[in-house]
Amino acid sequence: MSPRRRAFLSAAVVLAASFASAGCGVSEGQPTFVDDDDVPFGLLAETTTTVPAPPGPAPRTIQVCFVRGTMVTPVTRQVAPPGLQPAVTALASGPTADEQATGLRTALLTEDAVRSAALTAGVARVDLTPGFAAGGTQDAILALAQLVCTLTAQPGVGQVAFTLDGQPVDVPLADGSLATRPVTRDDYAAVIAF
Repeated sequence: MSPRRRAFLSAAVVLAASFASAGCGVSEGQPTFVDDDDVPFGLLAETTTTVPAPPGPAPRTIQVCFVRGTMVTPVTRQVAPPGLQPAVTALASGPTADEQATGLRTALLTEDAVRSAALTAGVARVDLTPGFAAGGTQDAILALAQLVCTLTAQPGVGQVAFTLDGQPVDVPLADGSLATRPVTRDDYAAVIAF
């Protein structure tokens, strides 16, 4: 008999003896050891308790913006957990095959065009990679409009500030002018189909 089982049985016998001394109708006596085969079914079985993993966050419907012709248009996606980075990831993955069949495309040149996105006091701070700036001005405007359209559709986001490799960068607005300041949907209203 294993020492663990012997200790368990000893504790059980001591407990039984204490009940006996309390007037439970069991006579007092010395603890006795019992063979494993004589222990009632299941008392010596080792059990494993599995605790289910806590459920993950529920998927949430968000807007993600793609290009049709020369305009940016929103579509919906299910993401979990919610937040800016999942929204950027959904945007970077591009339109689905069905959406492409309807003429949707993306102006983002690479899936890693955005290094990071974080929200600070209502401003989405987006750090772009050098691959983002490889396209022409019109594609850059549409790509920025996609990001601004997607991010400002997220709760708590009113503006988007862009950096390139962590440094502030001038971004072209819909009218072709450049801005270093945080931008809004209004700055790209001419190319966003609301």
